[in-house]
Amino acid sequence: MQEKWEKVLSSLPAATGVYEFKDRHGRILYIGKAVDIRARVRQYFSGSDSRGGKTRQLVRSSADVSYILTESEFDALVLEANLIKQFKPDYNVMMKDDKSFPYVHLTNERFPRVVITRRYRPESGSYWGPYTSLRSVRATVKFAAGLFGVRTCKLEIDGKRKYPKPCLDYHLKLCSAPCVDYVTREDYIARCQALSEFFNGKYVAVRELLEERMRKASQRQAYEQAARYRDLLRHLEKVEARTQVAGKPGDELDAIGFTTSGETLMVLVLQVRNGRLIGDREFVLQNELEQSRQELLANFLKLYYFHSTNSPRDILLPFAPADMNLITEFLSLQKKAKVALTLPRRGYKREILQMAATNARERLRSYLLKAPRRKEPGKAEDRLAELLGLPAPPQRIEGYDISNIQGRQAAGAMVRAQWLSSSRAVPSHLNTASSTSA
Repeated sequence: MQEKWEKVLSSLPAATGVYEFKDRHGRILYIGKAVDIRARVRQYFSGSDSRGGKTRQLVRSSADVSYILTESEFDALVLEANLIKQFKPDYNVMMKDDKSFPYVHLTNERFPRVVITRRYRPESGSYWGPYTSLRSVRATVKFAAGLFGVRTCKLEIDGKRKYPKPCLDYHLKLCSAPCVDYVTREDYIARCQALSEFFNGKYVAVRELLEERMRKASQRQAYEQAARYRDLLRHLEKVEARTQVAGKPGDELDAIGFTTSGETLMVLVLQVRNGRLIGDREFVLQNELEQSRQELLANFLKLYYFHSTNSPRDILLPFAPADMNLITEFLSLQKKAKVALTLPRRGYKREILQMAATNARERLRSYLLKAPRRKEPGKAEDRLAELLGLPAPPQRIEGYDISNIQGRQAAGAMVRAQWLSSSRAVPSHLNTASSTSA
């Protein structure tokens, strides 16, 4: 070990806290927590840490190690999660790029609007996410905004400034036009409340709210307004009919599907609300430091559920993560309510968890098949053999196709790819045609 590093390690305290690997420019490369900072950091240099090349690469790229002491291991866990969210170090695998993931945001303006954003500022309203598909988020926001008549525009509606006429969204039935007083603020806030419950997956609460508003409107003889609530209820019934039953009424849980292939990690979150599967979110991540699956799962839980809007009452896990008790306490603190980490062994929750695992494996297989071909020589055929369950990498691949025109003029084609000693696939082509009728 270099004399410089011996001095750095000797200066570290044997106490609980968070440590940071930094490069020569002071940029944070990795953030971790430890009960004994000195002993934990020394493992990276002594060889007792059994991890591979990425850990050695981290050490080579580092110029210093700093630390922050905490009163307890739980405080260290909370601080670690906050720092990773803030600095997004290169070697902290989990959710390090979630700044690129979109959120659905309902603002806290006088007449709130629902928008898509990549910045999370809880003081500015309610958030749902992060999501992994921008296209699906756009479609969901358009549907939900139109369903409840909540605006998506950037107009400043403060109750003082008047606009001469509604925009096209109103005529397309995508907005209730609060800008021109076509809807009262009380009615509009009720719509926003229903939209919030909708994104929380609480369809029963949405239905009860709309039924109550419809009944009150009828009692006031505001029959046109009551008809609008009736139409919302009909749309909501169609949405509920498309959701899959998975669990019991009142269930509020997430099931975590977790699978790996090499350094690639797939985490799939199935969301069950009130006994119905309302959606899923998938995350493809890279295990930069060859961490154990217990550590990987722990990191994912800390950072995915960092925002309380994500946390259900019950999270179903395939195995116990590292620091399970601390993470349970941390998530309960974030949600300000009890959160349980459950390892179901039997019953319907076990079936939901198995569904998450099956879908995670299939999503990872599909992702790897669609991923760009690896650049390392000799790796592509090894990966193909792994995916197809072959005893050895294929030496030759042939593809065939037969075509005809209305049953006549049949023609066939074959393409062959054969690996040479340089691990480079060389294609060859063969076309055959028949003049006889098929």
